[in-house]
Amino acid sequence: MKTLILKIILFLAAHMVLFFGVEALITHKMKNGFRVTFQNDWHDLKNHNADIVFIGSSRIWVEVNVFEVSKKFHAKAEIVGQDGQTIDMLWEKFKRYADVNATPKEIYVQCDPLFVTMRRNLYNFNDFKSYLFMDRYDIGNLKEKEGYKLEYKYVPLLAVGTQSLDYLLDWQTPKPYAMTHGFVSQDRPWQGDWYHPLKIERLKLEGINYLDSFNDYAKAHHIACYFLAPPISWPLYEEMKKDHTVEAKIAREHLTYLDYNNKKTYNDSTLFYNHMHLNKTGVSVFMKQFLEDTVAFKAFRH
Repeated sequence: MKTLILKIILFLAAHMVLFFGVEALITHKMKNGFRVTFQNDWHDLKNHNADIVFIGSSRIWVEVNVFEVSKKFHAKAEIVGQDGQTIDMLWEKFKRYADVNATPKEIYVQCDPLFVTMRRNLYNFNDFKSYLFMDRYDIGNLKEKEGYKLEYKYVPLLAVGTQSLDYLLDWQTPKPYAMTHGFVSQDRPWQGDWYHPLKIERLKLEGINYLDSFNDYAKAHHIACYFLAPPISWPLYEEMKKDHTVEAKIAREHLTYLDYNNKKTYNDSTLFYNHMHLNKTGVSVFMKQFLEDTVAFKAFRH
């Protein structure tokens, strides 16, 4: 009996050493800026100090070429993004960014019904694994999302799993922030049925008041806040336009809204790789339109 108890104790002790050894390694590497996905960067937002910040999901980080913005206006532009997430999550991330950076001169916040409909789960879980343990990092409402488990708090290896190998073997994201500033274009051809986009059921726009959060931040810091609707396929746009909640809010609050969707330009599958995202050719078309719009970038036009 004593032998069995001793074996159990040794077994548990070995696993504790493994679990906490991995946790210590992850903590150490994260403190030194290591990350394993493009947006596994909540711990790595310090001292970016951009003049222009774009905030949103993949429709921002795939479509807004911040290098063209920087070149045009001689200002540092970057993206605070989170793949597949919605306005509540991006508000949490932007708050983290704002706490550790100088105030930008302009912010651009993605604004469309899908982005304002709050996601309930931890989409693209790899972007969050490293944060889901030991309460080491303030990650806002991530722990309220579906996919989070209480045991992640106590046993980090359960949360991080095979991603631990990335930390052990130094498999860092191939293009660090310094090379991308958050922009990752997609040079891919169209795939899908152009005339039958995703059917959008009645949306619950629970995140609509987060528009006020961003706007209030801008007012408090005396900077410009733009709400941006980057292009999506025209068939999907027509489907999305059936809901007028966002437009009504924009009009009621007198917010600055930049909607670049139009049938003449974006009813063309050669500009997209799916209904949600422009491809490289489409980004070039959009950026020309965006940079020439005199309503935008007013702080940098002389």
